[in-house]
Amino acid sequence: MFKFYLTDIEDTLHALFNRGMRISGVFDSSHAFREESVYPRMKGIASTGAWNPSADVFFDPIDGLLHHKYCIIDADAEEGNKITVTGSFNWDPVTNAGNDENSLVIFSPRINNLFYQEFMARYKESGGVLLGGNLGSEPPDAGSGVMNLRCFPNPFRDKTTIEFMLDQPEKVTLEIFNNLGRLLYQSNVQIMEPGLQHIPIQAPFEVSTLPEGLLVFRLWTGSVTRTLRVIHHSSNH
Repeated sequence: MFKFYLTDIEDTLHALFNRGMRISGVFDSSHAFREESVYPRMKGIASTGAWNPSADVFFDPIDGLLHHKYCIIDADAEEGNKITVTGSFNWDPVTNAGNDENSLVIFSPRINNLFYQEFMARYKESGGVLLGGNLGSEPPDAGSGVMNLRCFPNPFRDKTTIEFMLDQPEKVTLEIFNNLGRLLYQSNVQIMEPGLQHIPIQAPFEVSTLPEGLLVFRLWTGSVTRTLRVIHHSSNH
């Protein structure tokens, strides 16, 4: 998204996100950190109205403007309406107040998939990780008790934090694997209460012993597992 300043749309997305919808996005870096941008709040950066947990959003690291303006709905779902919203319309109050811009709402699985492929290229080069055909973490099973599993920052260097929601008490174990599937670390079982949970990966945990590159964080509960793919950069680079 080139610009996204419309707080009413942000509020709608946030309400859906809190009901379990997975939301991912890429923002152009020239506008992402402006005071009026919704990006800092969606990313969970300390500010009034910051999302907690944060959404799976990134800013584009490539030089030049990411002059894209589109939203794709249900692209990676087996079902759904496969809606694509695009056009010259900037998602900001000035445009919304009457600029001569257009917005197209396209109901087409084929168009939706074309935009999805384009989005995934921008998403991955900005730091997002594709997992099991879905964006971000694995979708929760009904009644699994684990929701919105994510890791921030990702990629990370010296420390990172695993964040997730529990809707019931759970016994939780964390495992970390390298990109070949070798177990590097396993935590003791922790009994966690319902609500927002954080597991820090930092001292006294020896982050420096983790290899550079792709890691897999696996969270075990009493009935299910959830996995995240995370990128670790050595502090020497």
